[in-house]
Amino acid sequence: MVLLAWRALLVGHPLQGVFASLLDLFIVNVAFPDMQHDFAGSGLAELSWVLNGYAIVFAALLVPAGRLADLYGRRRGFVAGLSLFVLASAACAAAPTAAVLIAARVLQGAGAAILTPSSLGVVLPAFAPHRRLAVIAAWAAVGAVGGLLVAAGIGYNAVRIGLTPDYAGAFLPGQLLTGAGVGLSMPAFTAVAVSAAGPARIATAIGISSMFRQVGAALGVAAFVALVATPTRDEAIAAYRHGWVFMIAAATIGATLMLAARLTKPPAPTHRVPAPVDRQELPTPQP
Repeated sequence: MVLLAWRALLVGHPLQGVFASLLDLFIVNVAFPDMQHDFAGSGLAELSWVLNGYAIVFAALLVPAGRLADLYGRRRGFVAGLSLFVLASAACAAAPTAAVLIAARVLQGAGAAILTPSSLGVVLPAFAPHRRLAVIAAWAAVGAVGGLLVAAGIGYNAVRIGLTPDYAGAFLPGQLLTGAGVGLSMPAFTAVAVSAAGPARIATAIGISSMFRQVGAALGVAAFVALVATPTRDEAIAAYRHGWVFMIAAATIGATLMLAARLTKPPAPTHRVPAPVDRQELPTPQP
């Protein structure tokens, strides 16, 4: 019982940091009107860097930060990244000008890039090596369910949303399904991505996976915008349905790949870094 509580605590702390870093990537959109009011002398182009500065630095530093965490310690990397993230958050709250806010957001992105790849590297060693594949396989199954929930939520919105506003009946249920699916899928994708990496390269694999997730998000938004284009009011629902069909297909393909990962045995790592030796497994010298 004590061991289970300790593992829950160990898993919960890194996840809180990762949750904060991902939340900070998008929550600025909600605060944008207030920022325009507080920094009235700054234009939209300048304030957009409050969001873009964080996103660019976060994506650019994920891989090198993961590699450094593998080389110098994942726990140290997580603590350093979380500390930088918290200090930068305080600087954002106290920023007197837009320029200071943008600089603090860049530091926030750097802290998030350091703590994100270190997080799972802190969690996995809490499980015995022979149980890690089972943990990853379970996450893969959860990710497949998450992908199907995303497809179901978007499909619900595609069928129910019309020109007549109906937030509670047509929009909210689909968004709840989609949000639950995204929440289940994201950690599962990361877990499966690191399953083929050896223990010495876990943080690097997480950084690469997270970087490709950022690139995939940018490409997905670009494809959605290209499909929807700039329709008139009467054409808007039909145009958005084209984008929603694309999203349903992408989510279904993702769920299928996660299911395949669940049924496929991960390949043995090919790196040459020797695994640490447990002293209890060393042979006892004979007299």
